[in-house]
Amino acid sequence: MIHGVMRIKVGLSSEKLFLDDSPLLELVRIQTDIIFKEGGQVAVFVNNPSDMHLPNSVPEIMRILRRFETANNSVGAASTQMWLLPYLPYVGEKEHGSIDFQVSLFAEFFKLQEYRRWSHYVNLGDHRYVVNIDTTTIRRVKRST
Repeated sequence: MIHGVMRIKVGLSSEKLFLDDSPLLELVRIQTDIIFKEGGQVAVFVNNPSDMHLPNSVPEIMRILRRFETANNSVGAASTQMWLLPYLPYVGEKEHGSIDFQVSLFAEFFKLQEYRRWSHYVNLGDHRYVVNIDTTTIRRVKRST
């Protein structure tokens, strides 16, 4: 049984997603033969992030990001995709220049069409809880129903 499972090969490729006469096939071939052969993408997920309200948390994340972007053979900042990059200017606009980490703006940010995709990368916790925010802490309180 295990031997058979180990021999299974995935047969779906990008080329099979398009019709044989699709003009996009040439772009898929370029992507497969040149772009992906010359490099790869890195995905980094943080399982236990620090408290984003702490003054050094966001700068520390940005320093780590810059280390990836400036690593040898990296494409650099032009290829970086991270939810925090569009979120900080959004908060700054809403808060008149302050970019303090605002959990209260998450729901609004993630509902906007251009930022909706980032909601899948951020775990806001159990939806049965309501987040109460004061100036220093976030505490979760069970919603009474």
